[in-house]
Amino acid sequence: MDLSETDIITVSEGKYKGTDFQFGAVSLEEDEENDRLRLSFDYTILDSPIEVVDEEFTEVAGDILASILSEGEIKKYEDD
Repeated sequence: MDLSETDIITVSEGKYKGTDFQFGAVSLEEDEENDRLRLSFDYTILDSPIEVVDEEFTEVAGDILASILSEGEIKKYEDD
């Protein structure tokens, strides 16, 4: 799934408040060993008031993406 045409997301709280970014490719990969799905994604930072540390920001972006996907599933079921 390519989300590069999605809206720009602005972090509204925490260390990266004011950071603008956009998701690119998003995929779910099966982790057979742990019987789970793993969320993989790319993102592009467009603007930030502070220096972004990739590992830290990736966790923030992942939480935001998981929230977006979860809200989408809830809306999907509400619309059915």
